Amino acid sequence: MAEVGVDNIIVHFGNSSGGTIGSKTVLTEDAARKRAVAVLDALSGKFSDRIVTCHGGAIETSADFERFLRLEPRLQGYVGGSSAERFPIETSVVEAARQFKSVKLPKRANVYRA
Repeated sequence: MAEVGVDNIIVHFGNSSGGTIGSKTVLTEDAARKRAVAVLDALSGKFSDRIVTCHGGAIETSADFERFLRLEPRLQGYVGGSSAERFPIETSVVEAARQFKSVKLPKRANVYRA
């Protein structure tokens, strides 16, 4: 990909692990780091001008990405998929439903009579 001029190489760590349908088989953090190192090392000589980002796996939040950057600081960003789309929606929908459910309704007579 680098040889044909792709500007951004994305190191893919597999399916995302989080949310309600997260994958149960996800690369370990160490395996993900090794994958990133292998790609970055391969590009470092001839293609050091390429942008290298990552995606997926156990990186579910910005804090996860920040922690991963301490393991491999040469990465230049994270390409959000589920972590930027599905996870926040799942969290916000559940929280919104919880908030509505917590509203105390006034006591009143049963208006539905058979």
